[in-house]
Amino acid sequence: ALGRALVAMPAFARLKLYHWARALLWTLVPVYGMVRDVDERLAWSMCSNVVLLEHRTDLAGGAARCRALSATFRGECVRVLVTVPCFAMVPIAFLLALVVRPWMLWVAVAAIVWLVLPGSAAANTYLYLWMRAQEERAPAGSFPSAGATQ
Repeated sequence: ALGRALVAMPAFARLKLYHWARALLWTLVPVYGMVRDVDERLAWSMCSNVVLLEHRTDLAGGAARCRALSATFRGECVRVLVTVPCFAMVPIAFLLALVVRPWMLWVAVAAIVWLVLPGSAAANTYLYLWMRAQEERAPAGSFPSAGATQ
């Protein structure tokens, strides 16, 4: 598994960089660019799943699949990857403001680090697996780019 992951790393980095650059360029466009930026960042979040779990290592096919996943399940992606982590930060900020103890800063830092690194990675993977289950349950042709792997 580790060998397959290392072999896929250049394709993964290329795909991540592609969506990151597109998101960065869309941020330069006022108002409309914010919507497109979110779309590109949602596609960016699907890159690891598409490369490692679907074995799509070509840039065109991988980028199209990432965009298809994030566009088809946009509402769920925004809820799981943006809204819930923001709401999870509220109690952390609330406790940090109310509890004036030296240890509370480190508890808040630990909670934020967990939320940003393993927590978001797990949420991303569970979301992807849920998406795949929805695609498999739906009639053939309901979702774009579903099922075709390389």
